[in-house]
Amino acid sequence: TLTISGAGAATTIIQAGTDASNGVDRVLDLRSNAVVEINGVKIRYGRTPDGADDEGDDTCTGGDGGGIRTDSARLILNDCTIMDNRTGDGGDGCTSPYIWDGSGGSGGGIHAYGGELELNNTRVSSNQTGAGGDAAPGGDARLGGWGGGIYLGQGSAVIRSSLINRNRTGDGGRGSDAATGDAGNGRGGGDGAGIYNLVGALTLIDSIVSANITGAGGDGGDAFDGDGGNGGNGGDGAGIYNYGNPSASTTDVTSSSITGNDAGSGGSGGSGTGSDGDAGYRGEGGGLYANNGAVVTLSDSTIGYNAGLYGGGLYYTSGVVATVDNCTISGNIVDRTGGGIFNSAEVALTNSTLSGNRAYVDGGGIYNSWEATLTYVTITDNTADLDNDGLGNGGGFINDSGTFTMVNTIVARNVDKGGENPDCRGDFTSQDYNLLGIGDSPACTFTQQVHDLVGMEANPLEPYLEVDLADNGGPTLTHALKPTSPAVDHIPDGVNGCVFGARDQRGVVRVPACDIGAYEIDQAEYLYLPVVLRNY
Repeated sequence: TLTISGAGAATTIIQAGTDASNGVDRVLDLRSNAVVEINGVKIRYGRTPDGADDEGDDTCTGGDGGGIRTDSARLILNDCTIMDNRTGDGGDGCTSPYIWDGSGGSGGGIHAYGGELELNNTRVSSNQTGAGGDAAPGGDARLGGWGGGIYLGQGSAVIRSSLINRNRTGDGGRGSDAATGDAGNGRGGGDGAGIYNLVGALTLIDSIVSANITGAGGDGGDAFDGDGGNGGNGGDGAGIYNYGNPSASTTDVTSSSITGNDAGSGGSGGSGTGSDGDAGYRGEGGGLYANNGAVVTLSDSTIGYNAGLYGGGLYYTSGVVATVDNCTISGNIVDRTGGGIFNSAEVALTNSTLSGNRAYVDGGGIYNSWEATLTYVTITDNTADLDNDGLGNGGGFINDSGTFTMVNTIVARNVDKGGENPDCRGDFTSQDYNLLGIGDSPACTFTQQVHDLVGMEANPLEPYLEVDLADNGGPTLTHALKPTSPAVDHIPDGVNGCVFGARDQRGVVRVPACDIGAYEIDQAEYLYLPVVLRNY
């Protein structure tokens, strides 16, 4: 059991080198059952060893935990800074049959496996994982390291009032050249530049995950008598990556921001006398990527200005169960599909706003191919087919092949640059009391319920929302309703969850009759009193 108390992270420093390039080892190593509390300290310039070249086992993998490594220990960091630490690169020419051998080390700032990790008012910044090793002759390359800021294996991590920013994961290695036969393939950049959650329980409260970047995919090798190698894909989950396990892996984000994170680019395909290799793809899930049955909950949070190939803000797949409540998803952009959300899992959105997201292909706001349920949601000002080449649809949302259900929801004033499907595309189910700006677009198919408000292409229904997102109270920005909106007081008392005491996205009490969408006009906003003039 150990407590280290410094005079503040600006002045009390523990380091493993004199700058970020010459660290001789990780800074701290916590063994099984250790209990350590660190207060007011900066931990920097850690550097773990590179993997050995030309080896056939896990010794070709870069060392984990550039700043701190914990193994089934308990670590509490209060008012600390973890920065400018780096894990080792994977060794070149690794001949192990396991693709993770030869990868860059994981956990640039912190590598926590098992045990408990707690961060309070702590900054994890400018850390990086190692690059994947280049391929052995005739083989494929290895992966960039995972978890630029934090790698969480088994165990739990609680992060409060902290900043996870400007961390990076390593690039994937390059495929081998080949004098005869086909060249080797490049491998993917590391996933989870801010945080990588393998099968742990991750909780973020009042924290920021921003400006993290996943590694680029490695280039494919060149072939002089065969096909060129394929490039590796960029790393996924630039902000947070949740690998997932139905019984163990959870991510819970409350009152936090996941903003400005960027998924890495794909590697180039190698040249060949037969055919050139294919280029790798850019990484997916700019803000948050979850798969393999992970359980993900977001509440009172902002997912904004993230970028990737698919799912600029959120990417859910492979059995994920996701809840989005009282959130704003805004300003995210994708090269292809799902500007705000790419969903091929099970997601429920309540009291949330999707605004200003952009997709070069389909689904400016949401792309769905599995199961999505929207309740009291506002989807506005999103764009599909951003480059106007005719290859994208569904400015507000596109339901490709799954089930898409809406109730008490506004979808209006979205854009399809090609003009075909500005608000919606695909089949969806209305459970009544929705407002749809344009409901007669080609391939936008639904059964209109009695109390749905639906405009037509020739005469769009104006929702009378304030144009800009603004601070209207509450933890996130919202589009305020104007008093003239047809959404105001449209849902009767006791219908579709319109009951006194229910709250909107900002926490304002809904007073029946309720307004459609994420925003409920507060009665006090438009309370007019007579003016009394007194003469003396």
